[in-house]
Amino acid sequence: MLSLFWKSLFKKKPYKKGYFVHQAGAKNLLCKILNEYETIEEAKEDLLALIMNETTEKKLEKDFLTKKSW
Repeated sequence: MLSLFWKSLFKKKPYKKGYFVHQAGAKNLLCKILNEYETIEEAKEDLLALIMNETTEKKLEKDFLTKKSW
């Protein structure tokens, strides 16, 4: 039974989702990974586009799916 669990856990999936907890002072924040970047400038550009409604979380996540990182 346990081997089935491990096989399904690491089975290749057509999607990626990532979350992490970030601690800021006395607060703990649950953060969602929308995409990954090689440089901080690229990340800032997408953050700005997201804030200004020039892109969506769904578009960033779709781009994230094309990356072979994990």
